[in-house]
Amino acid sequence: MKRITIVAVFAALLACAHSTNQKYDVVVPPPPEPARYKLEHIYTGSAEYEKSGALDAVFGSKTAAEQHQLFKPMDVASNGKGLVYISDTAKPPRIEVFDEVKHEVRLIGVEGEGRLVLPLGMGLDPDGNLFVADGKLRQVFEFAPDGKLLGVFGSKESLETPVDAAVDPQRKLLYVADSKGHRVQVFSLVDKKLVRTIGERGNDPGKFNYPSSVTIGKDGKVYVVDSLNFRYQVFDAEGKFLLTHGLIGQEPGSFARPKGIALDSENHVYVSDAAFCNVQVFDQEGKLLIWLGAPGSKPGDFQLIEGISIDSTDHLFVVDQMNHRVQRYAYLKQPAIGAAAAVVGAVAPAVGEKPQDPVVAR
Repeated sequence: MKRITIVAVFAALLACAHSTNQKYDVVVPPPPEPARYKLEHIYTGSAEYEKSGALDAVFGSKTAAEQHQLFKPMDVASNGKGLVYISDTAKPPRIEVFDEVKHEVRLIGVEGEGRLVLPLGMGLDPDGNLFVADGKLRQVFEFAPDGKLLGVFGSKESLETPVDAAVDPQRKLLYVADSKGHRVQVFSLVDKKLVRTIGERGNDPGKFNYPSSVTIGKDGKVYVVDSLNFRYQVFDAEGKFLLTHGLIGQEPGSFARPKGIALDSENHVYVSDAAFCNVQVFDQEGKLLIWLGAPGSKPGDFQLIEGISIDSTDHLFVVDQMNHRVQRYAYLKQPAIGAAAAVVGAVAPAVGEKPQDPVVAR
């Protein structure tokens, strides 16, 4: 009897260790509404690719760090071809690269001149080069797909606390959200020099109060989460202010601790909120269309969302920090998202939740 039990335990552990094909019954909105988003995968660490991972976790032959387990994920980026990059500030600070083709996890930024201290937001260019904002070193590091350091942008003079990076490949520009600088710094990808500055501290249109995330549309428009002004702002390709949307509140469409921002192929605007534990989706006029998530630890739930991203295949990646994971959704392109879909979910900060300085909160 004992032998049968031991064999059963080992079989279960091995099955858990190789769980990349696990199915989830999470769709948004739930039936009977047509599903528009489907949870496809949850990233937690290299154990999901390694048959020994579950056994090592139980018997201690590998530490959690050696298994490349996510501890404090901050941001995520995907090239749409099977490579998913996740920044993690736990020791050692690193970028975990989930290779869904080779079924392995490798690290970037843990040694040499490209060693990272506080890797936060990230961006990718069409060639697969990765740009990582380091909030402590006050620079943005550019890595090749193989992890080789290609260059560094910014300095202590031009960046105070870089928290996110986004690339405009058409205009060969790198945009950096400089949170404590209350601005977005724009660098040339050609010579790495500072080209211009967007914004300054304030609450008027075009000004910022701890910007936390930046992304670029195909038309060159710049979308910035203006975290402690509880809104996002949009600028044209030359940095001219276009519009702002959002205010503090507990109603759908408002914000408490907005964090990340992303765009899909249909130009919907996605904004994550760490207090609401959800991702709200807006049209180009700022109308709320739908939202995903609620507080919790089940698949499809979130606890302290940080960065989000959408890749070229319209997969939405959400950093679920306190659950030590990243969740991936497929966007199911149904007819236009309408108001009927936006009755799903709940938007409310945790009881007693107070907005925080996003840099301190990190």
